[in-house]
Amino acid sequence: DIKPQSQPCPCELQAGGEREVDKVLNNIRDYLEGERNRLLEEIALRTGQRIDEMRGGDSFTKKEEAATAYSENEKRSAHIKTVQERITELERALDKLEKGTYGLCDFCGKPIPPARLEALPQTTCCIDCKVKMSKSPATATSYRR
Repeated sequence: DIKPQSQPCPCELQAGGEREVDKVLNNIRDYLEGERNRLLEEIALRTGQRIDEMRGGDSFTKKEEAATAYSENEKRSAHIKTVQERITELERALDKLEKGTYGLCDFCGKPIPPARLEALPQTTCCIDCKVKMSKSPATATSYRR
């Protein structure tokens, strides 16, 4: 006669006085803050590089050099914009952690599956709402909680 082992409720206090849920949320917070700080440093480095290049750059004598520099600057700007959007996502998730709403979809209010949160800790919407948004992005802001 084999009895299934019962798992302790994550809400119950563990040996150190900390609930398992708190440990998980603290790990998520540490990840989100670390990732945000890493991305902020990346932006600082990239924008610092661009400013240094502008200060020390020679005047362009050939159109090809100007076109290449412009193209590189556009790529860098696009990358910085993407990184800034990611930082916004991380800060939104951190805000939800502080408010106690982390893990709930911003749009429908339902719990986001743990596997999705594990894969994308910064996500603030469930997969169903994400699919709806990708089909009709204009409606995304109209029903955001």
